[in-house]
Amino acid sequence: MILCFEFSCASDGLVLAFFLDFWAKKSALKYSITAQNGSIKLYVEGDENELARFSDEYINLVPHSIFIEESKVSLADKLPQNSEFEFNFSFKNITPNALQIDENEFGFKSDSSFINSAIKDIIAGKTINYDGYELSKFSGFDGDYLLPTNLKNATKIFVCDEKSLIALASFEKPIMSLRTNAIYRSNHKNAPLYFDIRSAWDINIYKITQALSENGINFVSVKSSKNDMKISILDERILIIKAGEFIRAKEREFINSFDDKNYALFGLCVNELGVSNSTIARVFLSQKYSDFIKVYKGDDEFNMLRINLPKSFDEIWQKISEFDGGDRLLANYQKEYTLPKGSIDLPDNFYSLFMIIDKILGYNGKILNYARDYSGLKGVRIDYKMSSKSEFDWVRAIRSTMSFRLAGADAKNISFGCLESLAFFLSDFGDILKDELECEGMIFSGNLFANPVIANLALKFCNSNYKSKFSGRYPLEID
Repeated sequence: MILCFEFSCASDGLVLAFFLDFWAKKSALKYSITAQNGSIKLYVEGDENELARFSDEYINLVPHSIFIEESKVSLADKLPQNSEFEFNFSFKNITPNALQIDENEFGFKSDSSFINSAIKDIIAGKTINYDGYELSKFSGFDGDYLLPTNLKNATKIFVCDEKSLIALASFEKPIMSLRTNAIYRSNHKNAPLYFDIRSAWDINIYKITQALSENGINFVSVKSSKNDMKISILDERILIIKAGEFIRAKEREFINSFDDKNYALFGLCVNELGVSNSTIARVFLSQKYSDFIKVYKGDDEFNMLRINLPKSFDEIWQKISEFDGGDRLLANYQKEYTLPKGSIDLPDNFYSLFMIIDKILGYNGKILNYARDYSGLKGVRIDYKMSSKSEFDWVRAIRSTMSFRLAGADAKNISFGCLESLAFFLSDFGDILKDELECEGMIFSGNLFANPVIANLALKFCNSNYKSKFSGRYPLEID
């Protein structure tokens, strides 16, 4: 009798294949593992009792991965030829096996001397240094993220649905940005609307937090110098913001061989998504670099969108005054609110535009979080247009938000409207690219999409006449 355990993966599934191979070997049963087009299949041969034991004992020791999209079990006729794998990686991450024997499948063990010392120091209010991390008892949101000492404690501060908890508990142990709950914020007025969280990622951290939880400490504050994995959970998928250690060594070498590392990353995404021979648009919306939309058609590259933002607020007011009714808008706005002054030194991207709008509307840096917190179905429609064939008209967008504020639209509505209108703009842009250049789809990248609102809306609106995608395994951007 042969069972086939099939896993559909967003990644190449190599880490999953390692665990399947590890535990299949331990079982001493005949097996083979195949990998093809993101599908990892484990075939195991044995009698009914042996296979039942394998399913109950060994498969349950394979850690859950955020890259696994679907799994199923079926009967097979024969053991196929084993695929060739190269498991040239090692992780300290915690696994079900590590919880049982204090050592994970890669040989990483717990250090009882360090654990006992760390527990005493953190309880005493000291900060400990560990493998590129600074850990201390939580007293405020001044760290990079919070670490619950028991995953059940997460709900004491954060709004956690089932998908979030499953992702936090996965093998990869990603960082996630979650909403702080209303009860906590009512008792802690300075608490942020959203903050990052991560669960214990290796056996040492796990044992430390376990002891801290028993001593009444619910959270640890973490400052990190590491490139940890970070994700966002969208409506229909998981989005990789930072890949951390989960980029293969060869892929990392390929990226580092380019001066423009994000161009190299785009090349990997093209290959992953199977669109190497297609006319494709690269939509790069960053927080750090200049935004652009480029179309690759054969050997040709077309730069279709750029943004040249103002260098001062005085330049904004001058441009608005040149519109019909612009002087009246500025006069009315100044009666109710203050017009900011001074220079603007920001990258030419939509994120910077939102920061400028945030400053003008007085949102205190919360515009993107306001958008996430909006509960309405639609936002106000912000005026997103081109000022020329390839240049975005930032003046109209800013003018539009000011008009809506004067008309009484609330902060969350306008904030959501800024992102929703951008998604509509991208959708309309995609239609133009399809008509003019026979563009078959868009690949989204850049850290603006780390905000799930714009990521979800872009996928929703930009898939009507063409295909728009994010990578399933690579990060949004290389810093």
